[in-house]
Amino acid sequence: MPVIYKTIEEYTLKRGKKSFWMCFNIPYNEIYAFKNTKNYDTHFDIDKKHTDNQAKEEFLNFMQENFPNVKLESVFDYWDSGWLIFPYLGSVAIDCDEGDEVYEMIDKRYSDENGAPKSANAVFWYIDLEVAQRLYKERKEAFELSFDLEPQS
Repeated sequence: MPVIYKTIEEYTLKRGKKSFWMCFNIPYNEIYAFKNTKNYDTHFDIDKKHTDNQAKEEFLNFMQENFPNVKLESVFDYWDSGWLIFPYLGSVAIDCDEGDEVYEMIDKRYSDENGAPKSANAVFWYIDLEVAQRLYKERKEAFELSFDLEPQS
């Protein structure tokens, strides 16, 4: 059965504020969080087969045990607006706010004392509303141009 997921930009626009998500795809996290492009072809090595499903299950169990009422939603990670089709990598958006109990527990579990990710297997990401608005607009324009559609205002 087909499932439709939001991009992290769409999720953030719906929330109307900064959003947070977990990505469990090792190449994606290596490239974008750790800036390690040496071992990867930036877009072609990012595939769902490189998602650490054990790390994802551990995260989901952690959330169920500690915050069973927090809404989690599957989302597509950020991709450059030139990519109109991209894989779902198993990422999960978390309904939390910076500084709240949920945020603090996740941040402590997955980030070091300097706020850097502890591991490429599970990275705690955020996106500001303003950035999501810009990225959503860029993706919409790229989509319209690729299909030679009239831009919508």
